[in-house]
Amino acid sequence: MLTFYEREREILLLRFQFYSKIVVPMWITPRKLFYFFTFHTFQIMAFSTAEDGLKYLHQGEFTVEGIKKFVEGFTKNKLRPYYKSERIPAQNDEAVRIAVGRNFEEIVLDEAKDTLVELYAPWCHHCQELEPTYNRLAKRLMGIPSLSIVKMNMEANEHPLAKVDGFPTILFFSAGNKSTKPITFHGDRTVKGLYQFLKKNAAIPFALPKPAQTRAPNKVEQIPNDEL
Repeated sequence: MLTFYEREREILLLRFQFYSKIVVPMWITPRKLFYFFTFHTFQIMAFSTAEDGLKYLHQGEFTVEGIKKFVEGFTKNKLRPYYKSERIPAQNDEAVRIAVGRNFEEIVLDEAKDTLVELYAPWCHHCQELEPTYNRLAKRLMGIPSLSIVKMNMEANEHPLAKVDGFPTILFFSAGNKSTKPITFHGDRTVKGLYQFLKKNAAIPFALPKPAQTRAPNKVEQIPNDEL
């Protein structure tokens, strides 16, 4: 069923129901859909009530024809999903790469790399405690072409595959198999613990780069918790 409501000669509301898909309005005053979707101006969005929960934002003209085109694209799966996102960083070549909603697929779902992702919130004390450890791990592994160490701020970004069960949540996406569910890290949040997790799950075997200062090689089991 397709229904339009007109106010002051402008289309303000589109409501469309098609199996498991619904188009709903967001009004002028701030409103939230779920915990992550906030608008401060009038918008039209569509979302799937299926398990994927994907959202689609109308970005065309607010005319009858423009909205009809949006609905047609939605029902025929021709629209690109909308993800809440910060701007893509202009430079993103540090040891820990930054993922946002708009570049998650490029950064995290690169099939050529095993990817470790920390999903964090800026206010989270445990995330703040993890940061120096995570940075040390990333710097020690920097230069290994098959590995990518990533983090994403879940207060400002989202993606269907970035699911948290608390902060921080650390996920591993295996190279060549990014279509499967990621592996959640539940070990010790130390450099050693994270390193052993990577060694165990990496689809592409890797070796540690030689450290800047020469020292006798250690077995993984002998590595102190906060160094490699």
